[in-house]
Amino acid sequence: MSWFSTWVEHRQGVADCIYLWPGVKVVLSPVEAGGYVSGQVGGTVSLTCTVEGRASGQDEKLEWYRNGHMVQLNPNNRHSPSRLCLQNLTTEDHLVTYTCHLKKNFTVSASAKVNVLFPPSVSGMETVTVEEGQDVVLLCSVWANPQVSVTWRKDDEPLNLVGDGFTVYQDSREARLTIGRVRRAQHQPNYTCVTHSSEFGGKTKTFQLVVEDRKTPFPVGPVVAGCVVALCTSAMAIVARWDRVKKVREKERERERERDR
Repeated sequence: MSWFSTWVEHRQGVADCIYLWPGVKVVLSPVEAGGYVSGQVGGTVSLTCTVEGRASGQDEKLEWYRNGHMVQLNPNNRHSPSRLCLQNLTTEDHLVTYTCHLKKNFTVSASAKVNVLFPPSVSGMETVTVEEGQDVVLLCSVWANPQVSVTWRKDDEPLNLVGDGFTVYQDSREARLTIGRVRRAQHQPNYTCVTHSSEFGGKTKTFQLVVEDRKTPFPVGPVVAGCVVALCTSAMAIVARWDRVKKVREKERERERERDR
């Protein structure tokens, strides 16, 4: 999140645009249609709130709010014109609403949204390993403002999406390339996610696809079945042996009783 300081003076050569409201006007420099003020990540934007009309700029106190939470101001910055400087913008400031209003009457107010411009986090190389015959998904984070368009390349050539098991998907957060039933001869090795932005140009991320031999699954079912059979056989043998021992002991007791007679 950005931090606040008092804006000392406007930059020369920049014309201020003024939105008029009943009793209060907001000067935004620079300003866009719809009440937005724009700046890039790490940059600075300024807002100025000025009282006009029946209210006196020196007598009326002003308050600033960030998404409904009060901004702590220097005591000397609570009268018209009150200036807010947003420094070191981050993505957390994107679409945050700043509102200035009279302390005595919050309905007399003006608001502006911060439009933070930031590029996608697309760079470097990632190694992805998959067994032959399995599906694999390559993920490319494309969250940016303004939103970017995405194309995919295979070995530095445009990816042919017709056939070969390729499926692409993109939303505001990520782009995905899905490859179904990967085959080493057909799908290795490199794929590149290319983003295109009117503000930040092009960025790329490369995926090195490593296709491994398909592993033979361990025959769990037959092994378990064999163990069960062996266990049951052992148990039956123990029972049968105990039954024989029991019969022998009974015969010995019977002979002893006959001798006692």
